[in-house]
Amino acid sequence: MSLSHPLWASYGRSGSTSAGRWADRFGGWCRHRGQSPAHGTVRTSTPNRRRFWASGSSACRVGSLHVATLGSGLAGTSSGTTYIESVAGIRMGGRTGLTSVATACCFLPCLFLAPLAAAVPGFATAAVLILVGATMFQPVARIEFGRIEEALPAFATIVLIPLTFSITQGILWGFILHAALFVIVGRARVVHPMMYALAVLSVGLLVLENW
Repeated sequence: MSLSHPLWASYGRSGSTSAGRWADRFGGWCRHRGQSPAHGTVRTSTPNRRRFWASGSSACRVGSLHVATLGSGLAGTSSGTTYIESVAGIRMGGRTGLTSVATACCFLPCLFLAPLAAAVPGFATAAVLILVGATMFQPVARIEFGRIEEALPAFATIVLIPLTFSITQGILWGFILHAALFVIVGRARVVHPMMYALAVLSVGLLVLENW
């Protein structure tokens, strides 16, 4: 990599703090790849945009989401909401990092309204939660029920979550069955090694919880 590479150029223009330097380096790399550092908007004039979008440069698109997901886990909040809010911002026309800032400002009053929401009894919100659950159930139609190694882990996860009153229990058993069944049917190479690591960790967590 030459010194004229945009990555080093952006690093030289960075601020005094290390956070600013890394942000500038990441932004410079994204601009070099033809994307926006906020969520990876393709700004290249390459005719084959679909291939460009599917290439390794998609790290710009998800890099900021990974950082935000890590931060939400450290703060004890749901990591899924990070991606959901980003998608909602893109659907509404957001193209820069200011979209996330505006979303954060809208959520700020919720910190003070949270006690009021906690005062609402559970039976008053049950109908809404059932409706949301029915809406979230739509992706089940995409499961290949013709393959036992894909159908059984999904079925076990869906069933065990309400039966055990624990989302964690359902997901843990889903990880374990997914890895085990793919090995049994001879498709072990299809599964990513990280999934096997999650399955081992899931077994360990279940053992510790029931020891």
